[in-house]
Amino acid sequence: MIENVANTSRLVFLLVLGVSAVLCLHRVLYAILGFGKMIKFKTAKKDHRFAILIPARNESKVINNLLDALDRQDYDKSKLDTYVIVQDENDVTINIAKKHGVKVIVEPNQKCKGDALDAAIKHIYAGEEKYDAFLIFDADNIPVENFVTEINKALDAGYDIGIGYRNSKNWNDGWVASGSALTFTIINTLSNKGRTKLGVSNIFSGTGYFVKESVLAQFKSWPFKTLTEDYEISLYSILNNLKTTYVESAEYFDEQPAKFKVSSKQRKRWVKGYMMSRKKYAGKIAKSFFTQKGNKWSKFEHIFGVFPLVLLLVDVILYLLLQIAFIIWAAIIKVSVWRYVWEFVIVLAAIYLVLMIITIVALLSERKRIDISAKSVITAIFANPLFLVTYIPIAIAALTSKNVSWEAIEHNKTMDIIQGKKV
Repeated sequence: MIENVANTSRLVFLLVLGVSAVLCLHRVLYAILGFGKMIKFKTAKKDHRFAILIPARNESKVINNLLDALDRQDYDKSKLDTYVIVQDENDVTINIAKKHGVKVIVEPNQKCKGDALDAAIKHIYAGEEKYDAFLIFDADNIPVENFVTEINKALDAGYDIGIGYRNSKNWNDGWVASGSALTFTIINTLSNKGRTKLGVSNIFSGTGYFVKESVLAQFKSWPFKTLTEDYEISLYSILNNLKTTYVESAEYFDEQPAKFKVSSKQRKRWVKGYMMSRKKYAGKIAKSFFTQKGNKWSKFEHIFGVFPLVLLLVDVILYLLLQIAFIIWAAIIKVSVWRYVWEFVIVLAAIYLVLMIITIVALLSERKRIDISAKSVITAIFANPLFLVTYIPIAIAALTSKNVSWEAIEHNKTMDIIQGKKV
């Protein structure tokens, strides 16, 4: 009897695995296109006006680097106004901002990054300054000298939202830092690049992106206030058929957490914010698929969200648990357990191998643009699968936690970019 049950479970496992793989095939296409030529835009016909928004509570250790980098932009400075948003009027960040001659906004009520952005945009609309787009950075970001010039090309080409190429300051700070950096490689180089080439809506993560003024004009505020305002605006753009793009030539650097505890806290917030955004927009997107024209594939894809990956994950976990049950069952009825032990080991090894391959592909896609040592490459190849697997307990924690909040992550890494190179 145990063999009949085991054979049936294997058949179901392989069937669900096949369905999951088919549902993920489009992601493979995005990844393949990520290895193609760089996405380039035509020279802009005009220099548009940008309001640069920087949520920067308690970021005095790193914000000077960002403001220096903005001062070095090869863009008409009269077209750029920078707003630094802090939470406390005694924040040392204010003094640094004032030395650079940028505007400071103090907003005490900040439960998420969206609150800081909301305060800045409301302040701007209450005044007389007019902008063509809002450009959003975190305080630890460092854009290369032509960042705004490249972003301006995308805005001039008619795009509503566009995100730049996110590089890392600290690829060599251990397996957690490299694993976190590779997360954004997968999102941008192995996903958004292909999406842009196919005319599919992009997924925005982190900062380093612009939003056209007309997108926010109806609100005169920043309405995206989940724990992941970046993913929320991604879903909003899909629902409203906004034109989005990946501006690969607009490079910026940021710091990734090097400690597992910090990374776990950050990723827990991401997962919770993902669920909040899905709850807010998934139903509307599903309805719009049948009631609106255009952007059909993006809407169809995001009706399902990460369901294909979750289905695959649940299928694998249940099958592994079944193998453990079969091992116990076989031991009780005194038949050979080795078939089930071997099955368990084979599935685990296959998972690890697939995640290693994904890591290698991600590293290869970035090989010309990242500053990573041979030692760190080897560490990432073997350790990143474990980093990815830790999303499972983190997701469970996010699902079962009611109080997940926007907590400060300390940034310490400083660096300068001169003529597009780290110094």
